[in-house]
Amino acid sequence: MTRLSPIVAQPVYNQVDGALIEVAESDVSPNIVDIGVPKGVKEAQLDLLVQKSGRTSCHTVDGVVTGIDATVGPVGYGGRFAYFSDQIIISKEGFSTGGDSGSLILDGEEYAVGKLFAGSDVQNITIANPIQTYLDQLDAELVTE
Repeated sequence: MTRLSPIVAQPVYNQVDGALIEVAESDVSPNIVDIGVPKGVKEAQLDLLVQKSGRTSCHTVDGVVTGIDATVGPVGYGGRFAYFSDQIIISKEGFSTGGDSGSLILDGEEYAVGKLFAGSDVQNITIANPIQTYLDQLDAELVTE
């Protein structure tokens, strides 16, 4: 006879999903297709209208920030899973789709508020890391000129 003991696993919560590469300044442009150059960084607020320009779904507007401190997970990574805390939730059908990960999320005045990293077609939501947390964790800065 085998006795099983329950194990309560506490997931480790991440704050950002990202990676860095080093590039020559001459190889990049701060211009975002159909949006322009970001003006700076702002903190997301509930009910804020946001936009993004993604590789797959192109320029989408009028996403609504419906969460600013969400805990999400498990987020799948090819058989592995991760959990995230303090995330931004954007609600709007078709705001993002697979292939848009990494897109900058901006408000209507073109201030960056988040970086897209996940979503759910079933729930019509997009999940973003708060931009200042993302920049701080990766020791990066947003190019605004």
